[in-house]
Amino acid sequence: MPLLTWVEDDRGVQELLKRLLEHWHIPAQGAASAEEGWRLFCRHPTPLVLADVILPGRDGFWLLEQVRQEWPEVIGLVMSGSVNQEVLLRCMRMGVVRCFSKPLDTDELHQVLMREVQRVQHEREQRRHVHELQQRLQQTARQQVERTVQASETLLAALSLYDPTTASHCRRVCQYARTFGRFLRLTAPHLAALDLAARLHDVGKLGVPVQLLHHSAPLSPSEESLVAQHPVWSEQIVRPLLKHVLVLQAIRHHHERWDGKGYPDGLAGQHIPFLARILAIVDAYDAMTSVRPYRSPRSWQDACAELERQGGTQFDPELSSKFVRLVQRQPEWFMPSSPREQTQPLCELTLPRSPTARDTAALATAGERG
Repeated sequence: MPLLTWVEDDRGVQELLKRLLEHWHIPAQGAASAEEGWRLFCRHPTPLVLADVILPGRDGFWLLEQVRQEWPEVIGLVMSGSVNQEVLLRCMRMGVVRCFSKPLDTDELHQVLMREVQRVQHEREQRRHVHELQQRLQQTARQQVERTVQASETLLAALSLYDPTTASHCRRVCQYARTFGRFLRLTAPHLAALDLAARLHDVGKLGVPVQLLHHSAPLSPSEESLVAQHPVWSEQIVRPLLKHVLVLQAIRHHHERWDGKGYPDGLAGQHIPFLARILAIVDAYDAMTSVRPYRSPRSWQDACAELERQGGTQFDPELSSKFVRLVQRQPEWFMPSSPREQTQPLCELTLPRSPTARDTAALATAGERG
């Protein structure tokens, strides 16, 4: 591929350039007019352009201006038989690297061209290195995602053996959270964090006696206290798998209430992590609309009405209103699954990176046993 496009109408200078560039091993393409040089450049763009200032028709500055509009990184060089103040000023305004006087000083031309060619080759090597590094990082990220998803599926399989109802609930909550997160236009890392938190938010129920999970009568204070530990246990189980603050926060705090009367830490309002507020809504919605051993499911209309009633007390009022609006628009997206469970990959996304302070600040502004 050529590195240089030159434009020169004088046949003698054309032959000189061809011989010199071939001798210096600089692959090049040439034209006799600015218009022809522009067409040639469009077919085969080059990182260097060397143009005579005075040409038949459009001048060399016109060519450089056309090139720079589409390829601002291209290095511009000009030649002129009359290097006066006007030519130099135009060169300065257009960022031309060098203006060569005619007749050409071949040593000067060789020195400048070789320097610029080396710079181009170095930049290409850097870009190639960066590309290879990105490919390796993407491969590592894909492998990390696969390991994380496999681990999450292993935890859900263990939960399914212990309590199939809770495992199915986790899968549905994951599906609903993914849909709601996209509706809220969460970023890809935040969607992936929400996805993981929803998958694993109830694995701590492995520590709750199964008879309490299916208890039809009111729980005693000690039994309620035991059940209320499951978000903490979920966080403890997940932490060795994924030390990601947004995921762990969402898991730990998905039973906090907007009015501060939730658990385990009694957080209130916007002190509750944003993803936990989302998870609390979809968790409660599924708890209301799915079959439980101790009661019949409620309709999606009744569940939405309850979410609206509890907005501002149990749930973030703005988020609960948006979720209800989404369900009312597409209720078929929020129905308990038929026998086929949702086992989609992690939002088809890469594993979320650890959030920065800016990420956390951006998120911060944005009932029944679940």
